[in-house]
Amino acid sequence: MHPNTADDTASNGQLRQQRTRERLIRLDEVEQRTGLKKSTIYARMRLQPAQFPRCVAIGGRAVAWRESDIDTWVAERVATGGAV
Repeated sequence: MHPNTADDTASNGQLRQQRTRERLIRLDEVEQRTGLKKSTIYARMRLQPAQFPRCVAIGGRAVAWRESDIDTWVAERVATGGAV
């Protein structure tokens, strides 16, 4: 077994902190933030290359999106004037 160094402990703490900050948001909030409806969101996810962030399975048939992915997608639309 290797003893933990101060750097290892700091890195692990930072990684844990990053993981806990990521928030998953459900479809109703994604629709509200983007102005898109369910059918458009799923259609854009299926395009190659995808034109909308992929969802993640959270159990059973439930899915959610990473809040950071949605925020980035919205910011890109604003920056480009809505162009894809």
